Amino acid sequence: MTGRAKKRLTLALLVLILGGVAFPSAYLFRRAQKAQSIESALQEGMQAHANEEHAKAVKRLRYYVSVHRDNDEANLALANSLSAEPGVGRDLLLEAIDHALRVSAPEHQHESLSLILSLSKRAGTLSETSQAADRLLLIDDTNYDALSTRAAVSLELRRWSDAEGKKSAQTAATDLRDLYPNDLDAQTLWFLVQISLPEDLQLAPDDLRDQLQTVYQANADDPRFGLMRFDFLVRLELIEDSVAALNECLQIGDLSLVTPEQLRFWAVPMHRIARLAQNPETRRDAALAREKF
Repeated sequence: MTGRAKKRLTLALLVLILGGVAFPSAYLFRRAQKAQSIESALQEGMQAHANEEHAKAVKRLRYYVSVHRDNDEANLALANSLSAEPGVGRDLLLEAIDHALRVSAPEHQHESLSLILSLSKRAGTLSETSQAADRLLLIDDTNYDALSTRAAVSLELRRWSDAEGKKSAQTAATDLRDLYPNDLDAQTLWFLVQISLPEDLQLAPDDLRDQLQTVYQANADDPRFGLMRFDFLVRLELIEDSVAALNECLQIGDLSLVTPEQLRFWAVPMHRIARLAQNPETRRDAALAREKF
């Protein structure tokens, strides 16, 4: 082998050696860069979520969970940021539910299930709403949202008996009412379930009237309970009792508890008043009620 050939061989070997070192080094460098980028995405996304910069949080956390799919904190933060705006679309709500469903650690279950329940109701997904309520009740059997949701869903489905880990409408509504005796919505839901039951399961109208009176007396300082009692008495077609309840409503002086958000609730008694107005004996009471409410 000539001297020139030896030099060429040596040079070729040197290139191969240097290349063999350079390629792994470049690969490792790129991996380190990507890992740093992913970690930065998590930190920036979590900070943006804490600062309520939700658009930035969504962008950064989406990138992070595309790699680390099962990070509970990241999925919860992303789900919250995706659904932060009141008018957010259904697609984003469903994406948020998907991220909340990925949460697996026991210490995060209550938060994730509460979030899934809230998001499912906003998205109008009955199945997910029902499942989230049942799962939440397994770990928190006094949870207001879960009990009220289970009662409402069972009422809609006309589920009158407990089955397969799902409370019936009356069981859930009774649990809710017993736990929250001074809550208007809890009491309203319980009475609504009672008048919706099949005839062989219903309480007698007089029994319901007495219970309405008991609830009203326990909350006499809240005018909403008076209107609730009046509403259900008319539904039960106990006209004389309805007129008496209406007269008591007319004596209410302080309506400060009535807020614009509750106007939908008052629409029902207003229809009842119109019905009473068809009776000559109650027409005057109905006219006075219209003026007052």
